[in-house]
Amino acid sequence: MKTKNYKMLFIWGTLLILFVGFSSMGWGWGNDEIRVRIYRGKKRVTLHSPTKIVISISNSGRKISISSEVRSSISYDNTDRGPLWQIQTNDGSLLRILGETLLISGESLRIGRKFVPSQLQLFPTSRGQFEVIGLVGLEDYLVGVLPSEMPGSWPIEALKAQVVATRSYTLATLKTQSESRYHLEDTIEDQVFRIYGPNELAPHFAKKMRNIVQSTKGLVLSDSGGDILRAYYHADCGGVTEEPDHVWSNGEFFGTTQDRGCPTSPHAQWKVELSKNELRKKIQSVFPDLLQVGSKATEIHDVSVRKRFLSGRVDQVEISWNDQSVRLSGQDFRQIVGFQKMKSANFKIEPRQNGFSIAGLGHGHGVGLCQWGSRYWARKGLSYEKILEHYYPQARLVQRSLLQRVAKAH
Repeated sequence: MKTKNYKMLFIWGTLLILFVGFSSMGWGWGNDEIRVRIYRGKKRVTLHSPTKIVISISNSGRKISISSEVRSSISYDNTDRGPLWQIQTNDGSLLRILGETLLISGESLRIGRKFVPSQLQLFPTSRGQFEVIGLVGLEDYLVGVLPSEMPGSWPIEALKAQVVATRSYTLATLKTQSESRYHLEDTIEDQVFRIYGPNELAPHFAKKMRNIVQSTKGLVLSDSGGDILRAYYHADCGGVTEEPDHVWSNGEFFGTTQDRGCPTSPHAQWKVELSKNELRKKIQSVFPDLLQVGSKATEIHDVSVRKRFLSGRVDQVEISWNDQSVRLSGQDFRQIVGFQKMKSANFKIEPRQNGFSIAGLGHGHGVGLCQWGSRYWARKGLSYEKILEHYYPQARLVQRSLLQRVAKAH
């Protein structure tokens, strides 16, 4: 079914406003388009592009074209009449638009100094705030993740293993988040993703990243049920990997492995010193009700490891104060102290005068591919297929298209 397009031109400052009817397909971006949350809780963003910027309004079909010489600042407010967007340019033009969502496109697009995908969606979330979602193709997304998650100077086979793990994690998450506004965060909450500007990567380096992604195109890890595996990965396993369920209580188990390559990591060992007062403040910041906030009598007496998993990582930590005690998971205790300080859940706690000394091994949750370990194995001559087999012992390396054909057959 074809949709008629009606155009009307209106000049306002340097703004060229085009009213164009959307097709009946809506904003379809293809099955492999990834929606990445770039910003949250924003009140204003400033857009830059060396070419024109086109802004579309979701519920009216209107398009606004802004010339390349103009910067545009976008803000949002929730009024009695509905969501109100204000677009102000540096030439003095001001446009106010009622509409739920803005779609923005432009080449080499930046928000401030940060390069972002060439297509963006701006969603209002609360009064005066909105989030910015980037839309990017799967393979371009992988190119943006690869050098952000693993140094591009590392061995090719380690980088290939990283790409397959990233593709698998991405597509598995895509399935579970299909109804959400966005699929993935662009931070370590999911995977670090970055758009590199025209001069931010040397041409030979950018070509290398694309070639690595292309050389593994379509390859994914699948679980025993034939679904794409959510292939977690981390920096340094500290000598042994961990089951997903022991980190996130998500019911996932896909095997663990011993790893002698991790001592090459700069994060192989770490230590944190905390006074009792520092720990008390951290606990109250993360879990305000845990230590009876406001009670001057609250004083931490002891912190001890009560239970470990087979990997050696901490399952339960007991904290005692006054005449009370509570048991927390090792991951909750990491959150209290700070994930960047307590780099893993493989730690031991020693009492000190007026405090505690915490020493540990590895960096990250320990599930799936160990990046420093994969570097070690690649340098030893292992192929990326063997590296993936080592870290995901119960998974199969398959072409995604094969999984799709099997799914259709059933």
